[in-house]
Amino acid sequence: MKKIVIMYDISDNRTRTRLFKLLKRYGEPVQLSIFEAIISEAQFAEMRGEVTRLVGSDAGRMRYYEICRDCSRDIVVFGQARTTVLASIYIA
Repeated sequence: MKKIVIMYDISDNRTRTRLFKLLKRYGEPVQLSIFEAIISEAQFAEMRGEVTRLVGSDAGRMRYYEICRDCSRDIVVFGQARTTVLASIYIA
């Protein structure tokens, strides 16, 4: 399984709402435009394909970061954040 942080910058409200709903199928929102997910390689490829079809190359920007198990232990959350998918699995 891959531990992924997904970030986006989408200006169009309709596209952004659709993207949010799409990403909710794969992970959890942890900030307004940031999701965390633990997914298989096949799910990651499927998600990227769906995102590419929805967002296209001109509509916005997407970033995907894979987080290793050791790096997950170093996640620091400040403020009124809830426990995240990655933190709840890797941080004791």
